[in-house]
Amino acid sequence: MKYIIDKILAVLQENNISMYSFANQTKINKSTMHKLMHMERNLKPKYFYSIIDNLPASNSLKYELTSRYNRLSLGEKRYNANLCIRDMINSMSEMSFTVMKDKLSLPESAKPDHTEPVKVYKGDSIRHIISLLLIDEMYKPNPSACVYLPGNGTTLKSHIDNVVKLYDTSISVSFLLDIAKGGDDDSESYNLCVLKSILPMAMSFSNNYRFYYTYVDKLFNNSNLTPYPYFISLSDAVVFLNLKVDEALVINDTPIAKNLRAHCEGKRAGYKKLINTDSDIISIVNNIVDNQPEVTTHCCIEYEPCLAFFYTEEMIESTVPAHMPEPERSQLIHILNIRRGQLENIKKTVQIFNRDSLKEFARTGIIHEFPKAYSRPCTVDERHFLLNCLLQSALDPNNNHIIRAANPVHLEISDCLSLIIQDDSCIQFTIFNDSKLPLKYLTLKENTLGGYFKNFILDSLNTDLVYSKEDTIEIIRDAIGYIPDKT
Repeated sequence: MKYIIDKILAVLQENNISMYSFANQTKINKSTMHKLMHMERNLKPKYFYSIIDNLPASNSLKYELTSRYNRLSLGEKRYNANLCIRDMINSMSEMSFTVMKDKLSLPESAKPDHTEPVKVYKGDSIRHIISLLLIDEMYKPNPSACVYLPGNGTTLKSHIDNVVKLYDTSISVSFLLDIAKGGDDDSESYNLCVLKSILPMAMSFSNNYRFYYTYVDKLFNNSNLTPYPYFISLSDAVVFLNLKVDEALVINDTPIAKNLRAHCEGKRAGYKKLINTDSDIISIVNNIVDNQPEVTTHCCIEYEPCLAFFYTEEMIESTVPAHMPEPERSQLIHILNIRRGQLENIKKTVQIFNRDSLKEFARTGIIHEFPKAYSRPCTVDERHFLLNCLLQSALDPNNNHIIRAANPVHLEISDCLSLIIQDDSCIQFTIFNDSKLPLKYLTLKENTLGGYFKNFILDSLNTDLVYSKEDTIEIIRDAIGYIPDKT
């Protein structure tokens, strides 16, 4: 900073300008100016920009001093990041945005202001300004938004949800998500976290939300150079957000929004799409049956173990409620039996399930794989039969069906969710009996992601993510003790 102050004083001396007359010119208090020039007070951006704007120096010297100042005040990494933002904006619009006029480190209040081309919002102001911009977009012809979420961006997604629910559901929102290709030791863990996050997000709305994903070498790909890796692109504005979503850079400029949207459309063409499906149980089971490949290994992460492995034809027919109208009831029984036959033909299964789900099943008789609207709770005898089949399967040393309870300290399995990797190229994801969501099903055919999850499940058997075989057996035995006596 001494170099900058010395240069400013040298320019004033060369032009015979006293420090006090210069203070009047810059509208900085004389006492403050004296302290700034003697380095007795911090040279804040508002003082520096006022001084540099009024300094009778060449543009090259002003640029040099500004670059030095920004490097010192913002830090080298942040300064380079702002250069990236500047270059991007200048390449997309006629608007002039330079680092010399940078205000990225200054907080602003949250109020819609379309007069300033670039404005920063912080803290609680973020949600307010996003709400205002989304609401403003909703009143335009063909309202739409493009949202880029590198990795796990559930906080921003939840806020957009709330705005759309509260005001209008006609706005079309496209979400673009990045999933790390891997290469690091924790790539499978990261992908597991991302998938568990984005799939419920993709299923939360059926009509207006579309989700696209791609693979990147790093978590934020090229955006790792910028402090604003997230963005929301609207018709005439773009909101860039930092990782914590507590700072937003709003650019009110239609050409930038238009060019960024065009860039996203081009990039989105190469994305894999997550198909959002919510349907009736017959359509869902039909989809599962149709997408069941001939596989040797079946890997599952589920709320409860796949007790359907042990269902008999008689149990299926008895479980489907008699009051279900025909021919739907016969159709459901038929395709559930096809599914049972498919499960019987699987040579090896690895199942990881929620530790406490068996106690819940023992007490209630509700199997989450069979939604409540299409089944009845199991009787006490049926609960004994299914849990004892599960126990014998776990006890059999020659059994190829590996069953492990997840250790909730290290691996949390969300309520009523099921993730099934049938082979490296086919992942099924279902939400059954969830009070917050209707019946949902999704099949994702993607060999890279399928391979990651399959490896994650197989590798987890030798880690503290799951309980040992012996502990899992004790958990099953303990659950059997929770089956109530017949009344």
